[in-house]
Amino acid sequence: MRIASLGLGVTVRTNTTTRERQGNGRRASPADRYRIYLEAGDRIDIQVLDYSYSGPSIRMIMPDGRRLEAAAGNNYLTTMVISVPVSGYYLVMVGLVYETGLQYELRIR
Repeated sequence: MRIASLGLGVTVRTNTTTRERQGNGRRASPADRYRIYLEAGDRIDIQVLDYSYSGPSIRMIMPDGRRLEAAAGNNYLTTMVISVPVSGYYLVMVGLVYETGLQYELRIR
């Protein structure tokens, strides 16, 4: 599993290429994982521009384990905008369900 640490004001253009095995032998959803440290009250705007026309999702896991999800919207753009409730490391996951080869641009502001 690859996890990249990022900060605000970042743009990354990449693609998902691997699948991981879950403990039960099933293949997990391929997703790129990004870790970002945020302070309580920070507003974060995450955008995923989809170059492969696949409709990726964004999942954010908060320091306390709660999850937020955003599905693909219009014009192959997936967006998540929130003000974070607590300080800590947040895990941002971008990917598709049971598919590889997603080409996208990630913007974090």
